[in-house]
Amino acid sequence: MAGRPPKPTEQLKLEGTYRKDRHEKRATNSALEPLLAVECPEDITGKAREVWLMQAQMLCELKRINTLNLPIFEQAMRAYKRAIECQTSIDEAGGMASYSAQMTPGQADLSIRERQFRKDYTDLIDTFGVTPVGAAKVSTPAQDKDALDLEAITAIIGNG
Repeated sequence: MAGRPPKPTEQLKLEGTYRKDRHEKRATNSALEPLLAVECPEDITGKAREVWLMQAQMLCELKRINTLNLPIFEQAMRAYKRAIECQTSIDEAGGMASYSAQMTPGQADLSIRERQFRKDYTDLIDTFGVTPVGAAKVSTPAQDKDALDLEAITAIIGNG
């Protein structure tokens, strides 16, 4: 092991220990840069597409989608689409009671699949802070680093 990893450049600037001659050449990971907009895949249609457009716009504004986590967002929306498809099939059968009565032995229970797809969606979308549980886990990046006041900087680095 080569020792401890270097501090992020932003932290060095906050602490006042950033030196241009020493730290300027550090590589930045462009995959972590927030995306300004994301395009909805063609296989996500209907209600799931509407939800995609709404959530993608919100997450891009909050700077929570980047190149690395975009596939997680796409998979969450595909799970949401499958949950809607299961629910639609149950509704077309006349509701849950009619669907259950029409089920044959060995047939996949769409109600169980629908619940699993909704759980998959919720678990995946939590990584972006969309749900209350996810919001507790995700911190939004500072919007304007110049706007930080002395109290905020002291709270971040301590009284040291």
